[in-house]
Amino acid sequence: MRTALFLSRIHRVKGLSFLLQAWNEIKPSGWRLRLAGPPEDQELVREIAQYVRSAHPAYPIEYVGHLDGVARENAYRNADLFVLPSLSENFGVVVAESLSYGIPVITTHGAPWSDL
Repeated sequence: MRTALFLSRIHRVKGLSFLLQAWNEIKPSGWRLRLAGPPEDQELVREIAQYVRSAHPAYPIEYVGHLDGVARENAYRNADLFVLPSLSENFGVVVAESLSYGIPVITTHGAPWSDL
């Protein structure tokens, strides 16, 4: 199974609600969505928990919490795609990190990465 990774703060400005809705609508065959990051918005964390519980086993969603060090490196190494649907980004260092691991990135116009 392939992995789409979101790794950033768990906050509404990061566009996670849009990502979760899209995932449920698209239902990409052979993919799982892994969400990682510090839980800054507890209401959003509860919403994520609902999506995780309701996700179909064929299109799983998992929230793994905050990752650093080796766990963060492994998350990048095990990802096939990086997704940052941010509404607003200053730079988006996670985009640069993903690219440094050779991971294709999907992001929005809210991030200053117009070439992606």
